Amino acid sequence: MREYELVLIINPELDDTETESLIEGVKNNIESNGGEVLKIDPWGNKRLAFPIKKNNDGYYVLLIFRSEPAFVPQLSNSFRVIESIIRHMIVLFEGDLDNVISLRDERPPRQTDTSPPLKAENEQVVPDTKSEDETSVSENEGEDQPEEEAVPDNS
Repeated sequence: MREYELVLIINPELDDTETESLIEGVKNNIESNGGEVLKIDPWGNKRLAFPIKKNNDGYYVLLIFRSEPAFVPQLSNSFRVIESIIRHMIVLFEGDLDNVISLRDERPPRQTDTSPPLKAENEQVVPDTKSEDETSVSENEGEDQPEEEAVPDNS
């Protein structure tokens, strides 16, 4: 048996219970075919780099599992008929499994869409003003440098 990484991008329009049941269904599919799910790491809603199936966002989930190599194409084919799964990718896991599992368990769960809110168009931007300390430093910077001599024009 080999370890694999599976990344799923799920339709973000599903509610939490539908998403959880879809992930549980994928886990059951792996386990019912002799595999073992080692880690499930939901990343939450993220902006896609480009629209996929008319979606600009997707709910990302990482699964690390162990199975026979012959099962991987069968699993990949099963994702093609599930409309709620926008994209998927299965690759061999190349890393320290114990380290990844322990690091993931120590981290707090990820929040969805942590990007700062956009400013409204009618909001005014106030320019930064220099403090007195910054002004005095910039005025004193030129003192250490020698002054340029004026070159007489002989024309």
